Amino acid sequence: MNEAINPPQLFVQQLHRLPLDKQQELLDYAEFLLRKTYSPPLVQSVAQQPRLEKRQVGEYIGQITMSEDFEAPLPDEYWLGEVEK
Repeated sequence: MNEAINPPQLFVQQLHRLPLDKQQELLDYAEFLLRKTYSPPLVQSVAQQPRLEKRQVGEYIGQITMSEDFEAPLPDEYWLGEVEK
């Protein structure tokens, strides 16, 4: 008689065929999925956050300025991580 293999049994069979490093990757991924599925979200999406008050067009005019060299290229030290913040 040909018995059907259920998904968990099939998964375990396939898992044993993988090298140990790939087995560890699958374990890590399973733990990630469990946290994602059963843990509350750390941050609410912007769509879920209630607006306290409606913003008005132009309410920040004159309060925000950009430096003259805003679009100037950044120095190589910045990209190499050599600039202190």
